[in-house]
Amino acid sequence: MQTSTATHQDSEVIVERDFHLDSASEPAIKDAIEGLLSVPGIQEAVRLTGRRPGLRLSYDTRKIDAARIGELIGESGLHLASGLLERWRMGWMNMLDDNIRDNAKHRAACCSRPPPGAGKGLKRGK
Repeated sequence: MQTSTATHQDSEVIVERDFHLDSASEPAIKDAIEGLLSVPGIQEAVRLTGRRPGLRLSYDTRKIDAARIGELIGESGLHLASGLLERWRMGWMNMLDDNIRDNAKHRAACCSRPPPGAGKGLKRGK
């Protein structure tokens, strides 16, 4: 049995995403994977199998996001798919990463502790 040291909070900020490529050779994909695995926050990188070339990455959204990963993929010499649907997907992934990161930073209010700033600016009657 394999044990994991990831906490519940870690499981909420670690995501797995697919990044589709226009086209790429096997050596170029292997080189890109090696480079991506050296980046802090990227935990796993594998080649997508199937009819579309691509990469499946697991990463910590507190340390890196989809936009930066897209830049790193471009710097490695590969080209992300650039169709309308793919651009929409990248925007969606960026928004999700931002939301996950913001939610991880959020400190929830409790019923006996109001959130910061609650009640400010309210006029109290005499």
